[in-house]
Amino acid sequence: LCDTHFQNPHGLPAQGHYTTARDLALIAAAAMKNPTFREIVSTTRYSVPQNGTDATRLFLNHNRLLRTYDGAVGVKTGFPKESGRCLVGAAERDGLLLICVTLSDGNDWRDHAALFDWGFSQYSAFISGTEAVEMPIVGGAEPSVPLIPAENISLTLPAGHGEITKTVLAPRFLFGGCREGQEIGRIVYRMEGEELASIPLIAARTVERAGGKPSLWQKIRALFERESSGR
Repeated sequence: LCDTHFQNPHGLPAQGHYTTARDLALIAAAAMKNPTFREIVSTTRYSVPQNGTDATRLFLNHNRLLRTYDGAVGVKTGFPKESGRCLVGAAERDGLLLICVTLSDGNDWRDHAALFDWGFSQYSAFISGTEAVEMPIVGGAEPSVPLIPAENISLTLPAGHGEITKTVLAPRFLFGGCREGQEIGRIVYRMEGEELASIPLIAARTVERAGGKPSLWQKIRALFERESSGR
């Protein structure tokens, strides 16, 4: 954050307390990665028991977008006299999460809806796959091992982008066994020839070598593995 100074934890006006729309958007984007925070700010109403009584206390979320805008998932309203109506909004469709911030805006509900509509018309999300690649094993205790992506990525791309291709770079088969988490290959995603992402493929489980003494090739491969790992 480059233009923010908080004097208190709740955001109510105080001398020397300031921020910007951009910094609030950065905070919201980071906070929305927290599942608990995300659940709280997307909840429209919540009842809890009143301590020591049979009554319940009802909490209502004043974010009107949660009830009026398709895909709205947060975040926070604010309307102190000193700053005017302020709103940090978030909406998600088809994996694309947009953050919108308006400050001192008397038409914040309308403006957020219009800005979200514009954002969803201009951008789309690309989320990498999670499917496993079955790798044959020669000389292993099992005939094959699943290779899975080490991570999932999400990219924001222009709407109507070009075709995205996926290429698996891996050996045709493995000799002997493998260790869980061992990198065996990579998945490369490209759009119109330009690389978007390269994700390691790792062994989903350990597969021991078949019984008996290791072959010469297995000994050589194990030696190179030890050298490359610094052992």
